[in-house]
Amino acid sequence: MLYTDNIVNIKQILRICFILTILSIGKVLAFNGQGQGTPESPYLISTADQLKEIKDDMDVHYKLVNDIEITTQWSYIGSSLLAFTGTLDGNYNQITLNIQNNTSTNTALFYQIGEHGIVKNLGVKIDKNTTNIQSGIQGGTIALKNSGIIEKCFSEGAISQQIDHSSPLTSGLGGIVGYNAPTGTVNNCYSSVSLKNTAVNEAGIGGIVGLNEGTVDHCIALNPQIESSTSQYTKDPRGNRIIGVNKATNIGNNDNYASPNIDCIPASNPGGIEGAILPQSIDWKEWNSNEKTFGLKKTDSENFGTTFHYSDHTYLTGEGTKDSPYLISSISDFQTMAKYLNNNYLDKGVHYKLTEDIDMDNKTFNPIGGENSFPFYSFDAPTENAPKIGVEISDLGLDEFSEGVKAYYEGATTMADIAKKAAAIEGADFVALILDGGDPNGANKSVEELIGVVKEVADAIDCPLVVEGCKNVEKDAELLPKVAEVLQGRNALLLSEKEENYKAIGAAAGLAYNQIVGAESAVDINLAKQLNVVTTQLGVDAKKIVMNIGSAAAGYGYEYVVSTMDRIKGAALGQNDNMLQMPIITPVSAETWAVKEATASEADMPEWGSADERGIDMEVMTAAADLAAGSDAVILRHPESIKTISKMIKALV
Repeated sequence: MLYTDNIVNIKQILRICFILTILSIGKVLAFNGQGQGTPESPYLISTADQLKEIKDDMDVHYKLVNDIEITTQWSYIGSSLLAFTGTLDGNYNQITLNIQNNTSTNTALFYQIGEHGIVKNLGVKIDKNTTNIQSGIQGGTIALKNSGIIEKCFSEGAISQQIDHSSPLTSGLGGIVGYNAPTGTVNNCYSSVSLKNTAVNEAGIGGIVGLNEGTVDHCIALNPQIESSTSQYTKDPRGNRIIGVNKATNIGNNDNYASPNIDCIPASNPGGIEGAILPQSIDWKEWNSNEKTFGLKKTDSENFGTTFHYSDHTYLTGEGTKDSPYLISSISDFQTMAKYLNNNYLDKGVHYKLTEDIDMDNKTFNPIGGENSFPFYSFDAPTENAPKIGVEISDLGLDEFSEGVKAYYEGATTMADIAKKAAAIEGADFVALILDGGDPNGANKSVEELIGVVKEVADAIDCPLVVEGCKNVEKDAELLPKVAEVLQGRNALLLSEKEENYKAIGAAAGLAYNQIVGAESAVDINLAKQLNVVTTQLGVDAKKIVMNIGSAAAGYGYEYVVSTMDRIKGAALGQNDNMLQMPIITPVSAETWAVKEATASEADMPEWGSADERGIDMEVMTAAADLAAGSDAVILRHPESIKTISKMIKALV
């Protein structure tokens, strides 16, 4: 059956196909309180004993209903082997921890927050008499180690800790978290904890994070003191106002701020993040009274901790309401509006009003919008950039294509002819040229011959061009840099950059000839992120990277593709992971037209019906699944598939 005319209840179909139900083993111990542990009905925590019960079930949802003071010796929730992967909503309440004169290792509220764990809207106070926390690998307040999300939290008190240097890659002491892992995000937080590391070692010590490999943004350090020893190994000071030691590539100073009154000993660290200093001595009462806060918001009845102004002091006149919209009267106002929207500084649904003509000629402007919601979640936010569809063609011609595809290209005798017909297909946004003939184990065409094909195709079309190599890493390392050279000045994307050849392809395409780099990895979130990281370390702008994390035909282990894309989109949107925010392109056709449902002849499987229609069905189902899971562009082969997916996209956005 073809899907060209009947797209019925596609959202429901996609949900049925791609939402995975995870069944977990029930708890041995029931929670001693109200709630069901679900997002809609979280377990309600009102006592110290109930707080400790989190240890019995680490992957459900909790919510504080009042302040809690721990009067007995506190022992962290979780362990090095058991991370918190649920959600703790502090509900703008504070937990006071008693960890005085603790001689055990690694003390904080949580030992570690896992990759899917969230702690938000929570204040943690460490007793100011806390001293002598000895021999820990990490030290912090909210958590010792974070691989999830910590947001809209604050900490206060004092910690004096001897950090063990036996694990220098994960050693750190921070006002919010000791070690922020690559998937970890700390945002809209502040700390006024006084920090002191009494050991002489390699551990980082920072006002917000001790050692960072993840994302830290929109945080303010108010620590009265940050004191660290000098490393006996490197002789570098390891203390810093925001981050003690930074190993991430996606951290800048623009969104993190520090009080000028911090007694930082030493005052700087070449490997850390100093953070921009607040421009002047602030009257905090006046600072707090400003309606545009830094992240932590006032409740209806009282302040939750302290609220802060956003740092750059560029604000719009008005209140953002329907009756009193923000007023746009200048280029600066227009750019500020874009900043508000693109960086989610304000809640959604605010109102703006243009009061003057604005001439943006010869002025730089960052476009408003981008991906702020999951695919086709139009009920959350409008889709600013609809997914795109590419048409696959090969330098080997049409021999390997189905009879239905060949029929469309009838009369096309040259690659230029094929390219023109591909670009003219209804719903097509770009052409994808696959250089299959370069494979040393196949036709083994020379680089010069393949470059000739690229030139011919590029000259024949006006739309964007994607060029994929032959999937041999050595040949592609030789071929694609020359493709980038010949396509200089064209709107082109070069796929097939892999871990084995990223230096050659990334440097040529992303740096020398200003092309878009297609970073191709296995279906694995960590491998995808790592390739993005090393590519940016070459100097390639992150905005010039597109991810190809691979695919599979629907029904052929495809659930792993869905789960991986979902994790990537979750990290990009929910955790603000800059190294996973690149668009995703998925070559669908190569997978779907190679499975038995598409290749079995009608003579062998007459009960299956038309072979061409079967191939279209597989291509459409897989492409729809990829787009629903998070792909921003798909590469297809059959004209009917392209038209169908184009109609689906238009119906959903």
